Amino acid sequence: MPGTRAETINYLMGWIAECSEGVLWCSGLAGTGKSSLVGTLHEHLTVNGGRNRLGAFVRYDRTEYNQASRLIASIAYSLGMFDPRIGNTVALAMQRNRSVTGLSASSALQQFDLLLRRPLEAVSDLATEGPIVVIIDGLDESDITREVLALLFLGFGPRLPFMRLLIFSRPVENILQSFRLADQTTVSRLALDSSTEQSEYVRRDIKYFISTKFDEIYEVQLPDTTFKNICEERHVVEELASRASGLFIWAATVCKFISNWPSVKKLDALLDISIPKDAIQSVTDLYRTALDTIVSELESDDVKECILRVLGAVTVAQTPPGLTADLLDALVLTPGYDPSAQYVLEKLGSVVQSDKESGDFIRLIHKSFDHFLTDPSRCGERWFINIEDHKNKFARQCLSCLTNFLADWVPPKSANTFKKYHDNIPCHIQDYALFAPLWYIEWFNNGDFNDLRILFEDQLSLWLQLVSTAGKHHALLNEMAEVRLWADCLKDRARDCSFLPLVYHACQHAELESLQ
Repeated sequence: MPGTRAETINYLMGWIAECSEGVLWCSGLAGTGKSSLVGTLHEHLTVNGGRNRLGAFVRYDRTEYNQASRLIASIAYSLGMFDPRIGNTVALAMQRNRSVTGLSASSALQQFDLLLRRPLEAVSDLATEGPIVVIIDGLDESDITREVLALLFLGFGPRLPFMRLLIFSRPVENILQSFRLADQTTVSRLALDSSTEQSEYVRRDIKYFISTKFDEIYEVQLPDTTFKNICEERHVVEELASRASGLFIWAATVCKFISNWPSVKKLDALLDISIPKDAIQSVTDLYRTALDTIVSELESDDVKECILRVLGAVTVAQTPPGLTADLLDALVLTPGYDPSAQYVLEKLGSVVQSDKESGDFIRLIHKSFDHFLTDPSRCGERWFINIEDHKNKFARQCLSCLTNFLADWVPPKSANTFKKYHDNIPCHIQDYALFAPLWYIEWFNNGDFNDLRILFEDQLSLWLQLVSTAGKHHALLNEMAEVRLWADCLKDRARDCSFLPLVYHACQHAELESLQ
């Protein structure tokens, strides 16, 4: 929100302007606003500054992109796109050392030297043209190795004093350990959740955020000022800000929770939360209160079960490509028996959100909510999402949806009717269930053998005809190739998997079909 985090942004911009050959680790728990800071910093470096100084930006997300094996190559590529002079020297380095991008993590120092240090040193004019910034966001969400972590905390070195490396992450053990082992003269840390003067600015900004959002709630309710008067009498803004523990996600969730349906009951539930001892306790109490309040407003316990199913599906199936309300209706909920997904999502409005830019896919509001739901010591038995159980349950639901459709589907008999049959394939089948058993093959277990046999043997020919009618045969071959690699890996590790022969049979049959 404009008007917040000004001191922190000023500190970061000052560090970029004045630091030499350094690394800045910006750490904070989930919900402390790291991603928002990165977004604002990105804007300052690329738009507001008048001259783009952001040489490379790498963002990790455990649900979408978490592979750090190509981190150094990605930074080199971005720097090459940022400045053609750097691009030319990187390209020359790759021509001389064609195997450099395939080096293992244990050779990270050699890769760094060949793709970054030497090419940057070769462009001597860079030293007088101002800082070049490299940002890595969400490093804790990646599978980064100890060797690469140690290399990152070395920075770009004294011969490249114009380079700046900023790392944003949670203070997880492997990153914290690498930071402690690093040379503290060249590495700085900005802890967003520390009890320093910085936290005073954060508390002030959170209070400002809540106040602004509540003003918007009051405005919607005009001319009725009853809710506003109650809030002001009870100093609600101040009371809520005191419970946030420096977490912007806490403030954002609270405001969303209230704005969906402003009521004194919701206020009472929030104000009954004791001032927490730390940030983790703060979000734990908030999420429990929000979910318990949602359930207390429902007329049926069955809806609570639907809420758990929706939360479980959204948690495990965020990629690919994610779930929409329509997909939840078709794959997770039972039409005519369960309430609609839209109804459930409206109830969960304070803790889930849809990504309008990428097709209305449903996402949990924040990683901290994901962590809460999957930690039974925090969420309790009532709200615990057992990841392995929900993965298997969702995979079985997708498989059942596809096999049930195939049981009634009649393939086109001639080319003249092909388009008609294509148009009559439901969206949830064509866009999701058609390949879902392949996407989630590793979520099945030996107990699912008979169900998988229906698709991979009994309905295999019909399934391939459906894929062809949908115009997705090439996509199927790509998915089958991924599944075959998975099966080979499982076989090499001597893992017991009774349905592997079914997988190989389906892959071979699909490949033969493509040759005809």
